[in-house]
Amino acid sequence: MKRKLALVMAMLMVLGTLPACSSNSGGSPSEKGENAVSGGSAGTEVGAVIETGDKINSTYTNNTPDANLPVTAVEDTLTIALASEPPSLDIFQLSDSAATLVSKVHCEGLLRRNDATMEYEGVLAKSWENVDDTTIRFHLRDDVYFHNGEKMTAEDVLYMYQRGNELPLQSSFYNMYDLEKCKIIDDYTLDIVTFEPFPPMEDFMSDPADCVLSKKAIESSTPEALVRDLNGAGTGPYKFVEWIAGDRIVFERNENYWGEKPEFKNLVFRIITDSTARTLAFEAGDVDICMQPLTTSVDSLRRNPNCDIWTCDTFTTANIVFNCTVAPLDNKQVRQALAYALDLDTIVDTVFSGTGRKHDSFFTPQNEGYHPADPETDKALLEYNPEKAKELLAEAGYPDGFTIKLWTNENQNRIDLAEILQNNWGAIGVKVDVSIMEFATLMAEYSKGIHEVVICAFAPTGKDGQFYYPYMHSTGPFRRNYAGIRNPEIDKLMENAQSSLDKEERAADYAKVIDILREEVYMIPLHNSENIFGVRSTLTNFEPNPVSLPRLAIVKSK
Repeated sequence: MKRKLALVMAMLMVLGTLPACSSNSGGSPSEKGENAVSGGSAGTEVGAVIETGDKINSTYTNNTPDANLPVTAVEDTLTIALASEPPSLDIFQLSDSAATLVSKVHCEGLLRRNDATMEYEGVLAKSWENVDDTTIRFHLRDDVYFHNGEKMTAEDVLYMYQRGNELPLQSSFYNMYDLEKCKIIDDYTLDIVTFEPFPPMEDFMSDPADCVLSKKAIESSTPEALVRDLNGAGTGPYKFVEWIAGDRIVFERNENYWGEKPEFKNLVFRIITDSTARTLAFEAGDVDICMQPLTTSVDSLRRNPNCDIWTCDTFTTANIVFNCTVAPLDNKQVRQALAYALDLDTIVDTVFSGTGRKHDSFFTPQNEGYHPADPETDKALLEYNPEKAKELLAEAGYPDGFTIKLWTNENQNRIDLAEILQNNWGAIGVKVDVSIMEFATLMAEYSKGIHEVVICAFAPTGKDGQFYYPYMHSTGPFRRNYAGIRNPEIDKLMENAQSSLDKEERAADYAKVIDILREEVYMIPLHNSENIFGVRSTLTNFEPNPVSLPRLAIVKSK
């Protein structure tokens, strides 16, 4: 029987916004050299937007800071304002966008994707080659030490795959590997083998969740302890110091780092969940980098000489997701009615303040097989028609409506959206009870499958269609497949695409999946986003990232 390769990626449920301006000029600022990032054009006005011309269509301002402005808010310390508190330092056990961003400063994997070129680069792997259709041979660096002082070897790398296969969160990401055939050639060479051909292997191996940790450090600790302290298991440019719950997570420079050492001795993540407070802290100069500043403040921040604003395309889609396993949402007519009842153009303009763009699919435009919704066959997702919504509810047996529970987290955009949904759905007789939860609580609750409607965003860390597998395949648990999709045709298409080496065939399979998702209205796609970052204008070498994961360790002073 054909082995199913269930895949997963780090789930980054972040409301963002998508494409910025495009350009035909070449190279990202970091590729063009420091002058391109910090100098800009001669006579550039404060707040002028500069296009980088890279493949993620990033833009930035290059403001000249006040003469007396210190390089950073705290001397020799880079301070980042996080939008939420991570659930864990061990993203093998618990993961969200904040946890993944934090992990990138103290953990590393074999490969990474260059977000300017979309090519793959070695990190802990010096080189790699395909031995056959199911085997990749990795040649590792021989100068890498974990924070506990132990030298990294192929045994630690293989342990990553073994541990990932055993832990519930990552098992569907790692069970594509045939661990019995994976083998260590020598201390710095190993073969990684999959059960079947897997075309997007490099994309998946560039996922931040694919991080190599010290086998000795992990096995000498406990799962509970690793949530708060990785016990020196990482190899990254910064080492963990302390975590003050609800306030900050502190790191210090790894003086034994194998690569280029960070300029700043300390790196501090401040946890500021309120969007307004976070933006004000950045504007006041109390933090150096602001994740997800208020979209309504972007124009004013651009005009502030002490602030730079970076934007870039993302892989993120914001969606209203139905649990299709519970009544009355298990009825397609009900889901269609709820879609017809929404004035999506007004909703997107209002909630996202003109950033990004309205979107019509769970998949993004970068995915192979994506195509725009059809005005005739996909009317429910495109047309605002409250009367049609009422007709469908009556046909489904709910002429007087019903009550549903809607869950979301404390993100202000989502809270605003929840209020609009209450009004729009209330107009067709559907009462909406809204619950606002902390992000970690929200994830834990909908993992149980007891939710009804969830506002969330999906942000795969790669652009290949197989990142979507666990979110729609019937074997996916609610933690991933939170719409509760149980569709044999989707299962078959995703299974075929995951091992096909024919690019056109894979694209055709994904296109059919997109059509089915639209027809069944398992979710209502809302928005394709652009990522927005606030960066102190004394800093340079910032690399915007399509999934809100910039490499903070490479940031420098101008």
